[in-house]
Amino acid sequence: MSDQAQEQSPEARLEALLGEEDGEQEQQETPATPEHEGADAPETKPLTSEDQETEAEEDEEEEPPRMLKIKHDGNEIEKPETEIIELAQKGFDYTQKTQQLAEERKAVEQFAQDLRQNEELIKQQYQTQSALIEQIAKVTAIDQQLAAYGGLDWQALSNADPVEAQKLFFAYNQLQTQRGQAVNEAQQKQQEISLVQAQKNETLKQQGLSVLQRDIPGWNTDLAKSIAETGKQYGFNETEIGSIIDPRQVKVLHDAMQWRKLQASKPATEKKVSNATPQVKAGAKDTKASANAQNKQAREALRKTGKGDYAAMLIERML
Repeated sequence: MSDQAQEQSPEARLEALLGEEDGEQEQQETPATPEHEGADAPETKPLTSEDQETEAEEDEEEEPPRMLKIKHDGNEIEKPETEIIELAQKGFDYTQKTQQLAEERKAVEQFAQDLRQNEELIKQQYQTQSALIEQIAKVTAIDQQLAAYGGLDWQALSNADPVEAQKLFFAYNQLQTQRGQAVNEAQQKQQEISLVQAQKNETLKQQGLSVLQRDIPGWNTDLAKSIAETGKQYGFNETEIGSIIDPRQVKVLHDAMQWRKLQASKPATEKKVSNATPQVKAGAKDTKASANAQNKQAREALRKTGKGDYAAMLIERML
């Protein structure tokens, strides 16, 4: 080997040295190729719009929710904004439902109270009427007993048997006293019945007034008087109108009043329409007069000249 090296020229040794350096540089610069590179390398696909939207939604979901501080039962708590909005909506709905239920409960309670009051009045009226019937029956029985004394000759009986006459006269006076007491009690019962009936009517009137205020817009004293006048036009007297306590009857009279007003206004409306004169716009007469003058001039020119232009003009104006 040493002999061969000695036999090489200096140029050959220089070329060999440069060639080794170039080979080392190429090996250093060439990157290592993976074993699977080439046939089995995975392909890179572009992102679609759906993938981009999905990534955008994921990015949005990853953002932390906005937190808000509120006070609850005197304590300050922190909740997400979405949860607070949901709670506020639920609270609003709950408040509305609570108010609606409160109004319905109030109406039911008022109805129950009116019903109990009416039942109490009816019960009281029934008891008073029963007591009145008993008193009337008692007075009737006493009158029958007194009738037996009506045929007695007190003077003859006193001459024949003074003691028996005195006993009979005492019993007769006692029956008279009992009858007077029974009549007084019957009159008191009758007054109680009248008082209970008046209370019942007043209660029904108040209940009916609430119905009328609810169902008839603008209900007031003047409207009530107008309805009463309508009732008189149908033949009701003051007593009959004053005894109306059923709101349904008042609503019927109110509809009748409205119908009468409508019927009364029809002749005036029809007369107003029939007497209405057509309104002519300003300048309408002048325009018509001008058109007639132009037509007259065209006819005169056609008569004198006989040209077809004037004839065509007249035909066009007529159309």
